[in-house]
Amino acid sequence: MLFLKKYFSNVIINVFEIIVFFLLLSLLFYFDFISDKTFSFLKLMTILLTLSHNGYHLGKSSSQRSIVTGVIYGLSFVFICFVSIFLLSKFQVKFLIYFLLIIMASVLGSTFGSKKMVKKKD
Repeated sequence: MLFLKKYFSNVIINVFEIIVFFLLLSLLFYFDFISDKTFSFLKLMTILLTLSHNGYHLGKSSSQRSIVTGVIYGLSFVFICFVSIFLLSKFQVKFLIYFLLIIMASVLGSTFGSKKMVKKKD
């Protein structure tokens, strides 16, 4: 149970971070500080960077292999996205690419988080 609590608490934190960043981006877009294409790009980058950041912290505190940790974390976030897309709109092929990017970002973040810095003795 502790295993699931750790992953889903990080997913909930990630969702709130994304909501806050999307509100800030929406305000910038509303007042014409950023263009439409920039807004779309920044939305994607916000999701990928927050997933990488939280994957980094999850990989740092994990005792498992980092790739497994990142895949589980990415799949838990993809599950939430899949359910919301299934309820709100039709499924399209571009969502598969989006889901793969999400999983890759979380795996990359958790892999960097698991690397331990070793000091060399002279």
